Amino acid sequence: MLPPCFTLIAEDDHPVVLSGIRLALRGAGEFALIAETHDGATTLAAIEQEVPDLLILDLWMGDGDGIALLRRIHDSWPAIRVLVYSMNDEQSYGIRALRAGAAGYLMKTHGLDELLKALKIVAAGGRYISASLSSELICNGLQSKSGGPKPFALTVLVTGSCRCCGSSAWDTRLLSSPKG
Repeated sequence: MLPPCFTLIAEDDHPVVLSGIRLALRGAGEFALIAETHDGATTLAAIEQEVPDLLILDLWMGDGDGIALLRRIHDSWPAIRVLVYSMNDEQSYGIRALRAGAAGYLMKTHGLDELLKALKIVAAGGRYISASLSSELICNGLQSKSGGPKPFALTVLVTGSCRCCGSSAWDTRLLSSPKG
């Protein structure tokens, strides 16, 4: 068996969620869980002790704002790839998290198999967003009147039906812009 390729810290204020993440990662040999944390302060302390490749971050924490923590981590350690794993509504918080520096957003309503899939995409340098959040990003982009640059680039072909504009397929390269 090959040694793990990616180090990872998992943050969640619920011990049962951390146990589930730990069990899922145990079966996926490419990840080494180096710390489990339960709030912003312990997450920052763990990162300062050993900077991971990946961070699983819940936005709801007892000691502060998860989006503010995400921004701080992104500004201080831009190489850390953050996957937000949260119960917070993705239409409300997913876009905010991506704009704050997250590489992906996954609702906890998805199973551990989807968590591993998302981690693999994020670890490989990609962005993970669900189909429903993709639709929301595309609809918002198509309906934008500002003409300004988009906060992040999408470069995939998404097919389906948009609930807000009725289009049946979109080439998201039309929405792409340089990160900035």
